[in-house]
Amino acid sequence: LTGDADYLLKIALRDLKGLSDIVNNVLMPHDSVAHVRSSIVLDCLKATRKLPL
Repeated sequence: LTGDADYLLKIALRDLKGLSDIVNNVLMPHDSVAHVRSSIVLDCLKATRKLPL
């Protein structure tokens, strides 16, 4: 992981309200969390890490 991010958290939620709840009620209350940046995936093209043999 390079760049300005210290952690990468991958979560799956039903809707944007769920994302808002996680960010505002779980992540941001911690003193060690200065800011949160999120990216939303609209479609999953590949969900596996397996390589074809």
